[in-house]
Amino acid sequence: IIADVQEGDKWLIDTILNQYGVKKITQTSSAIRLSSLACVAFNTCPLALAEAQRYIPSLITKIEPLLAKHNLSQDDIVLRMTGCPNGCGRKTKAEIGFVGTAYGLYNLHIGGDRLGLRLNKKYKENLNEEQILQTLDELFRVYAKEKKGSETFGDFANSKWISAN
Repeated sequence: IIADVQEGDKWLIDTILNQYGVKKITQTSSAIRLSSLACVAFNTCPLALAEAQRYIPSLITKIEPLLAKHNLSQDDIVLRMTGCPNGCGRKTKAEIGFVGTAYGLYNLHIGGDRLGLRLNKKYKENLNEEQILQTLDELFRVYAKEKKGSETFGDFANSKWISAN
């Protein structure tokens, strides 16, 4: 967010954003990438147990084909990641949240809502990347097949896997 820019100076900001490709990246990014957030984790935070900010872009790059496989690329799924159990990445309010438990391992939380009014719940523990991708592939498969109309992933996950248990 670039704030407090005078109307007459907006052209300069646009020029800089175009010059460095920021606008192009933003305009061509997937819905899940635009809705993702991560804490700083390693090397900045002494509480971090796993990567977050530096890892989330590559994880999303691997999640995007799974969404495409299930025709969910346009779904605005909110994904958050933290490098430890603290809430800096606000993973508890995400439709899909990851909490680092050790280097390369994450707890998977699902079922939050897009507005941040419902907290998600832990679904699986200590998953490595391969397990994360396998689990998400299965969750996306069921969601794509069984969702009702414009039901969001978080609402579906909450009713299907969280509230039902």
